[in-house]
Amino acid sequence: DQTRRRAYPAGSRINEIKKHYTISHVLKLYRPEIKIKIGDWSTCACPFHKDNRPSFYFNDQQGVWGCHACNVRGDVINLYARFEVVNVQEAISRMWAVMA
Repeated sequence: DQTRRRAYPAGSRINEIKKHYTISHVLKLYRPEIKIKIGDWSTCACPFHKDNRPSFYFNDQQGVWGCHACNVRGDVINLYARFEVVNVQEAISRMWAVMA
């Protein structure tokens, strides 16, 4: 289930990546033109399909995102993987390499 949050060992690469990157940061990297309505749950047009009404929602503090129209959700690593069109393991490797 994509909605469950996993706990990873302290200091793990995944935890370090999630501390370093926010969802809004990744969104702005790949879609700088997107206008984001900021709040506890921020919203914007989904970056993955034509969207007339903001259906993409995310929470930077919780590190989760989703799209009502796509019915897809995930964390910052899943979001990066979707933009890069790679699997999660490759996304982790790439994100870690940029941080190192």
